[in-house]
Amino acid sequence: MKRFGQVIGLKPGAIEEYERLHAAVWPDVLATIHACNIRNYSIFRHEH
Repeated sequence: MKRFGQVIGLKPGAIEEYERLHAAVWPDVLATIHACNIRNYSIFRHEH
């Protein structure tokens, strides 16, 4: 199984807002990821 990952850059102080917006992933987003046969996916945060 392939592992998919992404690193995103966040502005200083943006982690709380990012976490709030991503606390509950929209069902359509999850369905799209699943439809693309992605089963092992991680997002890594990097604060500038």
